[in-house]
Amino acid sequence: MPASAMEEVDLITGISLALPGEGPIFLGGMATEAVGYYIQVKAAAVSLPGSKMNALGTSKQQRLFIDSVFSRLDPILNVDFARQKDKQGSLIDFYSVDNIGGNKANLGMALRQGNKFDLLWKQTSGDNSICSSDKESIVHEVGHALGLRHPFDDPWNPAFTTASTAMSYNTDATMASNPWFSANDLAALVKIWGPETDPVIA
Repeated sequence: MPASAMEEVDLITGISLALPGEGPIFLGGMATEAVGYYIQVKAAAVSLPGSKMNALGTSKQQRLFIDSVFSRLDPILNVDFARQKDKQGSLIDFYSVDNIGGNKANLGMALRQGNKFDLLWKQTSGDNSICSSDKESIVHEVGHALGLRHPFDDPWNPAFTTASTAMSYNTDATMASNPWFSANDLAALVKIWGPETDPVIA
């Protein structure tokens, strides 16, 4: 459960901030720490808030990467993530698409619906594999869903790169091959959600 769902988290760095009123998605009253996510596997036409688009479907490689994002976050945050076979009751839904909002320059988007998010990423590999750009987009949009915002509300802020925060649009070469949340991001997420309290099973 988040420490305070509507609390704005402002670290000393000022980089990673929860979105007050817009994030995190899991607003109070949840009786469980289990958070379900769904990945659209097959190509299909999907209707999302304000738009209709074609989901391209996802490959096993792409789904394994999304799973790995949550499996790495699970032991850090006081949330238990689990992939679902359908959207019933899920709080985060993933769609790979060929364009976002009709703008082919957009690489990702987090669309909020009530207390859940639809996360879109533009598949740039072209062959159903997953490239570093796709990974960056997925990590970035998961960050939004969990309550992070762009650095000082400016993703292009030249003072920051993805080495500072995954919420920057400025890719750092050292992070390109293995996109992930920075120490600042993880500290902010822990402040939002609390540290993992489940016992470690050896």
